[in-house]
Amino acid sequence: MYEYWATVVRVHDGDTIVVDIDLGFRTWRHDQRLRLAGISARELARPGGSEARDYLQQLAPPGTLLVIRSYRDEADPADVMSFDRYVVRARDASGVDLAMRLIAAGYAVAWDGRTKPTPYPAWPIPAVKST
Repeated sequence: MYEYWATVVRVHDGDTIVVDIDLGFRTWRHDQRLRLAGISARELARPGGSEARDYLQQLAPPGTLLVIRSYRDEADPADVMSFDRYVVRARDASGVDLAMRLIAAGYAVAWDGRTKPTPYPAWPIPAVKST
């Protein structure tokens, strides 16, 4: 696993961002699509999909600096791509993991990336009962 600095270019959906990545030594990878590891968010065409995207965009609007960690399943070292996207962990400047924020807010659910069918979070997001 490796860590890189990346600048958000845009948010595609609730679990995919597009970034410019600083690879070091004045080498950059521009407009790279990245999939957030460990979660599943609703697809854009499904109810709640655009809301998940909008929430992720609130967390990481264009220009946001992130620390990304490349992700590889130890059981399958070749498993680094998903639909032409690198699978990564992403943290904001304060160290908060974006995937965990999406889960906590109800816009995503934990997912190992393999289990079928793909799980999706409930929509609308269930109200939290106060005691």
